[in-house]
Amino acid sequence: MHLKDRKFIHQHRFLIPQDIFEHWLEQLKPLTQGRAAKPKHNGLNFAAADLPLVQEMRRLIKAGEARSPEDAARAVVSKAEGRGDERSRVVRLAKRYRAHSW
Repeated sequence: MHLKDRKFIHQHRFLIPQDIFEHWLEQLKPLTQGRAAKPKHNGLNFAAADLPLVQEMRRLIKAGEARSPEDAARAVVSKAEGRGDERSRVVRLAKRYRAHSW
C-alpha cells in the first residue's frame, strides 16, 4: 500500500497511518479490559462515629456557643475520626449536621 493511499489519524503533532493506529488499539485491548473500576472512596463510613459529634454540635448551636454548623464542627473536630485534614473533617461534620437537622 502506498503512502498516498493510506488514511491518517492526527494525534497531537504526529500523523499516524490509520491502519497502524487501529493495530495499536487492538494490541492494547487486552491490557484495558477486565480491570475493576477504582472505588471513589476508601470505603470508610464515619456516620456512626459522627452521630455523637452531631448531637454535640446541635447542643452548641442551641446554647449559642456556635453560630453555624461550621463553627460547631470546628469546636468538635478534634474528636472526629478520619485521616483527612481538619478542614475536610469540618466540612464532613457540617454536612452531616445539615443532613440530620431534625
